[in-house]
Amino acid sequence: MKKLRYIFVLLVASSFITACGGGGGSDDPDPVQPTPPGGFALTSPANNAICVNGVFSWSSSLYASSYELHVKNGSGQYLSGYPKTGISGTSYTDNNLPTSTAIAWYVVAKNSDGFKESNTYSASTPGDSQVNYLPVAASVVFSYENDNVTIVATDAEKEDISYVLETAPSSNFSTNIQELSSGNVSSGSTIVQANLGLISGQTYWLRISLIDTHGNQSRTVQSYTPN
Repeated sequence: MKKLRYIFVLLVASSFITACGGGGGSDDPDPVQPTPPGGFALTSPANNAICVNGVFSWSSSLYASSYELHVKNGSGQYLSGYPKTGISGTSYTDNNLPTSTAIAWYVVAKNSDGFKESNTYSASTPGDSQVNYLPVAASVVFSYENDNVTIVATDAEKEDISYVLETAPSSNFSTNIQELSSGNVSSGSTIVQANLGLISGQTYWLRISLIDTHGNQSRTVQSYTPN
């Protein structure tokens, strides 16, 4: 009888251990999924517009904890003091922007799980007391298959623009400068320079100069290496 009682106690104890998770099961919670910042849009200055009072603004990015503001000149160099980091809101005011300058700007939303970069907008800053503005830096799109380059020439005051398209073997355009084309166009026009004779694997430097009716000039330098 004592032996049977001992076996019964063991069976009860074994059932209790199994019911309480003693069998090796796991109740660990699912790992937390990363939540990088979501998409957002630039709002001011608008693309190909004037940067009024040095104010840059953008829409909110979901999950973003801070933002970075990147502002470059027409040659792709950062303006002094940029990029601006650790911006908590969705706007930034720069009272020390250089005058008569073609700029390109974009914003990066960040958090501990990653980042999200906005599109890049072109703009120009106010000029002298006559309130004349630089032509917006040219937007250049290369098309190697058709052996041409497309240039969108825009002036903030919507005036006529003259342009000069040149090429050189180096980015500083100090020697061996070759003029590909020049002429006069209306603001917002698209210029197509065809038959460049691009050679695969060779790096080309193109410089686009835009001059408005006030003599203000904007230059953009771009490089391209066709495959």
